Formats: sequence, C-alpha cells, structure tokens
Amino acid sequence: MSNSSVNPIGTAYGVYIGSIAAATNYALYSSDATAESYFAGRVGIGTTPNTSYKLEVAGAASANNVYANTQFLGQQADSVAAPAFSWSGNTQAGMFNAGTNMIGFSAGNSEKMRLTPTGLGIGVTTPSQKLEVNGAVSLNTNLILNTDGPRFNFGSVFAS
Repeated sequence: MSNSSVNPIGTAYGVYIGSIAAATNYALYSSDATAESYFAGRVGIGTTPNTSYKLEVAGAASANNVYANTQFLGQQADSVAAPAFSWSGNTQAGMFNAGTNMIGFSAGNSEKMRLTPTGLGIGVTTPSQKLEVNGAVSLNTNLILNTDGPRFNFGSVFAS
C-alpha cells in the first residue's frame, strides 16, 4: 500500500481488529500449533509498547522455559524485603542488589548472606576473607585445614 498524497498517514494498521462480540474472543488465532508468528516491530500487551523494548506487558505474565541471549535485569528498586529475584508464592526469600558488585541473599525478610568481591559473608555484610561467618557453625564431617604452617586461631573450641 502506498500513499502518494502530500499528507502522511497518521496511524497505519496492518490488521486492525475493533471490538469483538462473541462467546470466545480472539483478536488473532491460529489452530495450527506449528504455525509461527512474526512481529518485526514492538508488541504491547495491555499497554502501548515502550520504544525501548520489543515486548512490554502491563500486569502479571507467566512463561515457561524463558531463554535470553542477553543480560537479564531484575526490578530496578529491590531490597531485602522485596528481592528482585524471588519465587512465586515465596517473595520473602531471594536475591537482591546489595550494592555495587554485591549480591545479597535474603530469607524471611532479612539478609542471610552477602557475596562481595572479597568473599562470602554469612551473617556478615562486609566479609574480610573468602568466607566469613558470624555465628555458630555446625559440621557433620571433618574440617580439613590446608595451611602453609601451623597458623590456627580458635577463639573458642567446643568438643562433644
């Protein structure tokens, strides 16, 4: 279709579907499960698509087996109580942005672990070693220490 007049087309629809009045309403439907759909532009579901995204959905969306060949970005503003990466029905546990180059892990609306460029802190937000634990540690098997020499510093040792 071409428009040879001087005035440009304000809105052009390839396919426009107005109101549908039927028992089951489908704007676009294919009964062929192997048929492919292609959209070169942007798609908005429940909204006009943002110019930055190929797909924008207003409201809840569900998907199985989502694959991306790019970085996945969680919600912009997350916290211990509302982690960006959580599970449906269990939003009080997950991973959140704890700061520059840090990942926080929360459970029950409180931070439990933090991974930093220095190390992993359990009960510690600024670990000074590869692993730093604040609190009791329980081991069910042997603890093997590989050192260059006898460098042991035990604050308290409990044997059962």
